[in-house]
Amino acid sequence: MSRNIDEIKALILSNATIHEWVNKSREYSKELKALIKGQDFADLLVKIDHLESEDRIKARKKFAHSIKDVSERLLRHVDNVYSASGDSFNLNIDETNKPDVLKSITNIRGNQSLKSWLKTYWAKTILHTDPAGLLMFEWKDEKLYPVYKSISCIRNYEAHGQNVEWVLFEPFKATAKIIKDKYDIDIQFEGTKDIVRYYDEAIDVFFIQESKELTYLVEFANLFGQCPAIVASNIVDPDSGLRLTPVDGIVELLKEYLRDQSIKLIYKIQHGIPQFWRVASKCPTCNGTGKIDNKVCPDCKGRGTMGRKDITDEIRIPLNDDGTMPNISKAMGWEAPPLEVWKQYNDEEDRLVDKLNKTHWGSIFIEGGNDTATGRFIDTQPVINRLNDYSDVAEWIDWQMCEWIVNFKMPQKNKEEHVVSLGYGRRFIIESPDVLLKLYNESKSAGDPISILDKQLTDYLTAKYKTDIETLSEMLIKKELEPYPHYTLDEVAKVMGNKEAQKKMLFLEWYQQINPLIKNDKVKLTKEWDAFILAKIGEAKETTTALSVQLGVGGTQSLQLIISDRLISTESKKGILKVLFGLTDEDINLIISEPTAIEGNQNQIT
Repeated sequence: MSRNIDEIKALILSNATIHEWVNKSREYSKELKALIKGQDFADLLVKIDHLESEDRIKARKKFAHSIKDVSERLLRHVDNVYSASGDSFNLNIDETNKPDVLKSITNIRGNQSLKSWLKTYWAKTILHTDPAGLLMFEWKDEKLYPVYKSISCIRNYEAHGQNVEWVLFEPFKATAKIIKDKYDIDIQFEGTKDIVRYYDEAIDVFFIQESKELTYLVEFANLFGQCPAIVASNIVDPDSGLRLTPVDGIVELLKEYLRDQSIKLIYKIQHGIPQFWRVASKCPTCNGTGKIDNKVCPDCKGRGTMGRKDITDEIRIPLNDDGTMPNISKAMGWEAPPLEVWKQYNDEEDRLVDKLNKTHWGSIFIEGGNDTATGRFIDTQPVINRLNDYSDVAEWIDWQMCEWIVNFKMPQKNKEEHVVSLGYGRRFIIESPDVLLKLYNESKSAGDPISILDKQLTDYLTAKYKTDIETLSEMLIKKELEPYPHYTLDEVAKVMGNKEAQKKMLFLEWYQQINPLIKNDKVKLTKEWDAFILAKIGEAKETTTALSVQLGVGGTQSLQLIISDRLISTESKKGILKVLFGLTDEDINLIISEPTAIEGNQNQIT
C-alpha cells in the first residue's frame, strides 16, 4: 500500500512514541548480543541475593569474560547450509541484461556474492542476535548494495510474513552540510536537525522534523517493486507476536553458563594460587616481646615473630617443655586449594554444553580427541532436520533479494513477474572427512553395494574439499573417470580381466600429464581419456584369456552375485567358486580376499 505525502506525515506523527513491541524487541536483541557476540555481557551478571556482597558482584563483572566462544562453536554448524551440495540457480531473462544482473548478484558488496554476504552477516549474526532487524537494499549512482538495519534504529514497520509493507526509521541528527553532501540539497540552518525517513513500495522519502512540524526534504523513487526490506527471522511468538531467534530455546541455558563461568573465574583468582605457610618463630632480637627498651623492635616491627626469611636463615623449633620432640611433620610448605569445586565447575560447563547442543541441534556433539579430529554428532538426523529449517529461510531470503536485484537492474520489467529460480543444496556433510573415510573403508571391507560406496566416497570428497570448490569439482570428475575406483588392481584383473586392469593402471599416468586448465571440463577429459586408452591398449597384447571372457556375461554376473552376497560365509563362497567355476585355490583367495583400506592402495583419492 502506497501513501501520499500527507498520509505519510500523519503516520509519522502517530508514531511519536516508541511502540511496546519495539522496546521489547530491542531488549531481547540486547540480551542476545550479550550472549552470542559478547556485547555488554556484564550487564547480564546480577547480584545473587543473600549470597553475594556488592564487592563480590563488582569483582565478578570486572574479571568475567564473555561466552561468545561457546556460541561460536554452537552455531558453526550453520555453515553447512552454504556448503551443502546440490544447489541450483536459473535466471530467466533476456541475454542482453543477464551479464549485468549476474555481476550484481555475484559481487553485491565488498567482493562478496549475495549468498556469501548473507552467510557472513545474516546467518552468522543478525538472525541469532536481532530477529526483528531488517535486511534491506540501498542504492546510489545506480549501484545497489545490501545493508542491515538494527531494530534499535527503527521506529515501526508493518510486516506480512518476512516481507515489509512500510518502515519508519528513528530520527537521526544531520547538519546542513551533511544534507548537502548526502542528498545534494542546498539548505541553510544552524546546528543539527532531526531527519525522519519513511520507505514503502512506491517511495523513499525524508522529512525535517521539529516537534510536530514535518518539512518535506527529498524523495527517491522505489525501483524494486516493493519495499526492499526483509525481517531477519521468520519465527513469531504466537502469544506476544514478537520475532524470535532460532536459539530462543537455549537463552536461559546460555545465561546460566555465563553466570557459572563468572563464578568459576573468581574462584580461580581467589584460590588458584597456592599459599605459602611456615611455623612462626620468635624474633631473636626482642625474644618475642616486640619491644626493646619500650621501643618497637626494629627487626620484627613489633610483631614478636620473624617476617619473611632470608635464604641464609634457618628455622629452629625448640623441644617441648618436657624435653620430647614437637609433634610436627614439617616447618613450612605450600597449601594447595581444594580441586573438587574447580573440577565440579568444569564438569558442569561440559554438561551445559551438551544440553545446549541437545536442545538446539537435537544431538550431543563429541569433540575430537586430538588436534586433527574435528568432532562429530552422535545422531545426525536431528541435525539435518534443523539445517533444513535454516536452509528454508536462507533460500527464500536469497531468492527474494535476487528478484529485487533484477527489478532494479531492469526498470521496465513487470515487477510482479518472477524470473529467478534457485534452490539451496540439501546434501549436508555433517561428519568430518576422517569419519567419512572410516565409514567408506568399513563399507568397502563389508562388501557393500557399489551405489553405497559411490555415495560415501562422494561424501568424503565433498567434506574434504568443501571450502575449495574448484578442487572439489576436479576430484568428483576424477572419481567418475577412474576405472573401478573401489577396487584394487588385483581384484580388477581377476574379475574383469587384464585389459580392464591395464586401464586402471594407466589412469594415474594419464591424469598426471593432462593440461590443468581442463581438469574441470568433464567432456574434454572424457575425450582425452578415451583417446589415450585407445592408443595405449591398441599397442598392448593380452597374454591370457580373461576369466570374464571364459565365463561369458551370465557367468560373470553370477560370480559377482556370489562374491557380494553377505549372507554366504567366506568358506561357502570358496567352495562354490571351486566346484561351479573350477577355479584354483590361488585365484579364489585373490577374488574374495579382504579389500585393502583406501589409504593403502594405489587408487587412493587425495
